[in-house]
Amino acid sequence: MVIKRSAIVVCCYLLFSIALSWLSYFYLLEQGLQRTGQQNSNALLNTITDVRAAINKYRALPFILSKQLDVRELLVRPSLKNLHRVQRHLEQTNLIAGSAALLILDRSANIAAYSNWRETSGKKQLTYSHSPFFQQAIKGEHGSGVWLGDEQVPWFYFSAPIYHLNALIGVAVIRIDVAKTLQELAIRESFFIADEQDQLIFSNLPHFASNDLSAANITTATLTNGLALNFLVLGQRNYLLQQVTLDDTGWKIGIVTRVKVANRALLSAMVLFAGCLILGLLGMYLREYRSKKRSQAQVVAAQLESETRGRYIINTAQSGLVTLDAKGRITFINPLVMHQFGYSLEALIEQPLAKLIADIEGHPSLQQLLDTIGRETFKPITNLEVTAVRVDNSFFPVMLSIQQMRQQPRAEYLVTLIDISKRKRLEQRLKEANESLESKVFQRTQALQEAQVELIRAEKMAALGKMSTAIVHELNQPLTAFRNYLAIIDKVRTQPQAIAERLVSLHHLVDNMAAITSQLRMFAYSNPGSNQQVNLASCIRSSLAIMQPALSEAEIICQLNVDPKAQTAKVSGDAARFEQVVNNIMQNAMDAMAENQQPKTLQFTLSVHNDQLLLSIADNGGGVAHEQLSHLFDPFYTTKAIGLGLGLGLSIVKSIVTDLGGSIVAKNKDAGLEFSLTLPLYRSEEKNNCSN
Repeated sequence: MVIKRSAIVVCCYLLFSIALSWLSYFYLLEQGLQRTGQQNSNALLNTITDVRAAINKYRALPFILSKQLDVRELLVRPSLKNLHRVQRHLEQTNLIAGSAALLILDRSANIAAYSNWRETSGKKQLTYSHSPFFQQAIKGEHGSGVWLGDEQVPWFYFSAPIYHLNALIGVAVIRIDVAKTLQELAIRESFFIADEQDQLIFSNLPHFASNDLSAANITTATLTNGLALNFLVLGQRNYLLQQVTLDDTGWKIGIVTRVKVANRALLSAMVLFAGCLILGLLGMYLREYRSKKRSQAQVVAAQLESETRGRYIINTAQSGLVTLDAKGRITFINPLVMHQFGYSLEALIEQPLAKLIADIEGHPSLQQLLDTIGRETFKPITNLEVTAVRVDNSFFPVMLSIQQMRQQPRAEYLVTLIDISKRKRLEQRLKEANESLESKVFQRTQALQEAQVELIRAEKMAALGKMSTAIVHELNQPLTAFRNYLAIIDKVRTQPQAIAERLVSLHHLVDNMAAITSQLRMFAYSNPGSNQQVNLASCIRSSLAIMQPALSEAEIICQLNVDPKAQTAKVSGDAARFEQVVNNIMQNAMDAMAENQQPKTLQFTLSVHNDQLLLSIADNGGGVAHEQLSHLFDPFYTTKAIGLGLGLGLSIVKSIVTDLGGSIVAKNKDAGLEFSLTLPLYRSEEKNNCSN
């Protein structure tokens, strides 16, 4: 059993450690992703700023070229001399600016001058007539944009119109190698730039398999705080992706960071799990250590029988040890006893052991044992709790054991003294805590029982108040008839036959009033304290008779179905409590059917099954929500509007049925709610037990 319990504890601890590590992994992963996302947002803003600055430094150069007289002269009056002069100027400017090329185009998009004129020999000239930046410049605007051209190489262009005498004569263009320009920037982050068609313009990521960004494997994950993060899968690794579209160029710039927080979170979770395992192993080790310590104490007691090692064991023992001679006088104490009692060895030599015991008179067995030291009648004492006294007359509890070490050549005895002050303090605290807890439990139980009795009484009185109104209404009618008959009798004093007929009617009225009041007395009857035989069918009929005025006023049709066995079946209890159960359930049904537009029905079904009596009470009031079924019998739980109910009726029903040894459940059935009561049939053995 101990091994099985230990295995269960170990399994539970392992499951707890795994669950804790798993939760910590996801928590640290989300926190790390949030921090990485925030860092990437800042890095993305810095990258956008750097990219804009790197590109925009070339923006003004086409405008400057458009204002130069040599350029205008070349377009207005082209000549070989002007061409060489302009192209050399463009070549020098291009080298200084660090751009890819500078071009002067005429109105037909033909190259009038080119900074890279030395490299054009044998090469096909690009056609710029359909380029967006040329079309913008022809319209008199400053143009910009990425254009692949005939070579299908992405270049970025700035353009500016060239005017002469207010007439557009050409376009100045600068070509920028985006990849080269961005590689010169001191941007440590991995990022990419794509155009509006998701074609990569630049990327310093080595694992992009395609220049088409739309073909990349991008997934989205949502954190528990609602933050959505994008992940880019490159090769076998996941990267955190944050991108934004620039308004002026339409470029998509994205920062890509390898997700290392998952490894860190996993490592932290593994460290936590390892720590839990180490802590568990340490606990098991300490438990085993304590178990071994107890075994070692027994081993030490056995080793004390060896004369050659006895003194060594005494000096190095972790307990207070004292040796006695055959006369019960102290011959040796170990250092721990000196420390515990404050005595020196010389002060206790030849002294009786009683000098260290404060209440030796209160331990007759110890006194008798000390008297038998040196005799054959000596019997060892083990783990006797006594009070010890120090040299300063202060007291502390110890556990005392006395064993005989040897008999020959002279008798010698070993006394073990263990300070149990800490254990006694813990025992006292535990005792006080238990006493306090028992007192609180008793007080709470008593208070709950009193509250339950008071609630039942309050519910009964509330029900009596409601029924008394209906009964007063019922009594008013026979009283009115009674008054009328008396008036008639007064007028027909001379007619004995008429008086006799009226007296018969008066007797019937009195019988009816007595029946009504007897039902009321039966309901108000308190618990006699002992169970009797009760016919549940009669209780139901009595409750229906009491509630009939209210049922009629509410237009509720009641049906009572009793099988033959249940007509005479008896249960153990008292009629008043059973009637209160039926009345509370009927009142609940009446409230449920108050707003019902269809014919209101309340059906009672009483049957016998095996040794139990089954009562079913069903209405067609619409039932309750599924989640409310489990709370119907809770105290103060109600589905009515505020002020229309205390939520005590069904709680009292459950309490009464349980006290009488039965059970009750509620469930939705058809168009209403059904209460099913199960009560044990009355047995003659119960009566005999009660009388006994």
